[in-house]
Amino acid sequence: MSPLICLRPQQDRIGLISEKLDKITTSAKRVMELENLGPTTATTSSPLQPRNLYYPPDDSDFVALNDKVDEVIKLLCDGEMPNTIAVTGAPVSGKTFLTKVVYNATEVKRHFDGRAWVNFSGDFESREFLIDILTQLTWDWEFLDENLCYEELKLKLLNFSSNKRCLIVVDDFPTLEYFNRLFDVCGLSSKGIWLILIVCMQDEEFASLEVKPCFCHLIRLRSLTKKESWTLICKMAPTVNRLLIRESLTLTTCGGSPRTILTMEGLLSTTKRPRVIERGIRENILNLCYDDLSSRMKVCFLYFRLFPRAFEIPVRRLFHLWVAEGLFITLPDEENMAPEDLAEECLKLLVRRNLIEVTKVRLDGSPKTCRMPTTIWDVFSPKAEVLGHSHDHNKIYRYGNHDLSDIRRLTNYAANGIDPQFYRHIQRLRSYVSFNSESSRKFLDALVTPGGFGLLTYIGSEIILQTLSGLFIGNKNVVKSYLYSLHHLRKLKLTFYSKSVEGIASWLSELNTLRSLKLRSIDEFDRPATLELGYLVTLRELSELYLVGPFTISIRSLCARNLKVLTLSASKLEKDPMPVLGRLPYLNCLRLFRNSHLGKDMTCPEEGFPQLRVLKLWMLENLEEWTLMEGTMPLLRELEIRLCPRLKQPRKLPLTLKDVVLINMPDGFVECAERVLVNSFVRKITWPFAA
Repeated sequence: MSPLICLRPQQDRIGLISEKLDKITTSAKRVMELENLGPTTATTSSPLQPRNLYYPPDDSDFVALNDKVDEVIKLLCDGEMPNTIAVTGAPVSGKTFLTKVVYNATEVKRHFDGRAWVNFSGDFESREFLIDILTQLTWDWEFLDENLCYEELKLKLLNFSSNKRCLIVVDDFPTLEYFNRLFDVCGLSSKGIWLILIVCMQDEEFASLEVKPCFCHLIRLRSLTKKESWTLICKMAPTVNRLLIRESLTLTTCGGSPRTILTMEGLLSTTKRPRVIERGIRENILNLCYDDLSSRMKVCFLYFRLFPRAFEIPVRRLFHLWVAEGLFITLPDEENMAPEDLAEECLKLLVRRNLIEVTKVRLDGSPKTCRMPTTIWDVFSPKAEVLGHSHDHNKIYRYGNHDLSDIRRLTNYAANGIDPQFYRHIQRLRSYVSFNSESSRKFLDALVTPGGFGLLTYIGSEIILQTLSGLFIGNKNVVKSYLYSLHHLRKLKLTFYSKSVEGIASWLSELNTLRSLKLRSIDEFDRPATLELGYLVTLRELSELYLVGPFTISIRSLCARNLKVLTLSASKLEKDPMPVLGRLPYLNCLRLFRNSHLGKDMTCPEEGFPQLRVLKLWMLENLEEWTLMEGTMPLLRELEIRLCPRLKQPRKLPLTLKDVVLINMPDGFVECAERVLVNSFVRKITWPFAA
């Protein structure tokens, strides 16, 4: 994706704008109190409490049609031809929810050697479409050369599926008239490929498909009954059912649609205006959920229209865009929150209301990418344009019905760029999103020419550095002359010579806003060297810690209470770290890499690791015994063990595990895991090298 351009007002206008903002800020609190809204939907984070996780709920909670789930899984795993399944139904009928449950089912994971989930787009007959599929299918099998041409990629997919079973899900497939072309692209002539199409079709189209059972199995979804709808609501938020006084009428409004039910549940669980319930029984739930947002939240929500339909947006990019436009100017009740914190709280509410969905999460459970569901995008994309929030430059050319001087946000999906004659008309443009690198460069060239753009200027004279990544320190003077001036860092990634460590420990102990820290100490031969560290337990905001090299203080002194992600490599710990780490109340990801622990045994304490979801043990060559005490790791879902050759078969494993990856592990260990974890997907991988 091409760079995003964010523009700020000219300096000579800042004084006037500041005066107006002061007046707005003064009155904002009074107005919000009258509406019983509070300053925003955000709440100030206590320094003693870590930020909430974003782990999405299990999709199985969203589906009431379990008979359909079983039917699709049976079709896939029994191998009956034809090898294509079309999941059809009206919009918001739960097609994607149901398919996700099938896609992530343990039986399906075991049956297929590779799986891929892609969204249909107009350029599906392209290299990018095939690369997306192959990248997901072959991640642990072989290297993918992305420089291959289209025909070579097709051949590679065909060859890969010749001796392996592959499942490909194509979401948002428009109609089955594209089937023959997709058949050719995906190589469905191979018996190794199974395809699930999530198709949006109207009722009148169903009849024409019933006479064509030879090319696909048809799974037609119905609406949920009133009882199934009510069960779904109670699953998602049992407390909400006490608020729904007029249960029958409200559920009738949802029409048996899982998406609408979830949107209503999110609204009722978060609204600060109970009268919304009374309106909800008479109005469109989706529009009501939007209307209930604050003015700031509405603008942030409509920003998703700047990106293409079904596009997975990097969350950091989205936050930068929101903050750059000044949407999160701190109000009186938000003095202790940085703009980035307010942006995070905004996204949390949109996700909680089921208006936005998180598509990928980071190790600490925070969102990595997100998107607006396609059914919601279809409703609000035209609304954003009507409201003047944002515009597609191709539609402006086509219809010519906009006053170009009023355009604030512009997006360009096409490859041909923007006509240079257009530049002089957009004097109030604040944001421009382009998906074409060449057009972006030309646009930037036009902006920086004299008189080329009215609002482009510097962002400001005062810069507060919050992220410092990839810095290498070879001279200890740098620490005192430069690093000591940085007090507001949130993310720090540092590599340094061991002889340059002087002063770093005392500086780190003063970074009270630090949230993510990665330190690597090396000697003159680039080998891990000793980390001279002070006490990190005082860093209350620290949630992610990655240390490469042995350290001189106890591990207890390093473990800040609010740690959520901990990674140790080459630490050479002789004493078992698990009794200490198991007491961290919020730790949800633990990675012990090569030579982090030199002992022969590890014991996870009783009732320990209460929030741990991900555990990775890599190349602990001396490890022989791994003992899990009663009640430890009650939420563990992912386990990866790589090249621990002496590790004996465990006496027990957490039954909560969903995915287990065993890389270059003895066959006896793998067989034991498969025998114990009957409801988990255990994947054995053998690599020709230890990675």
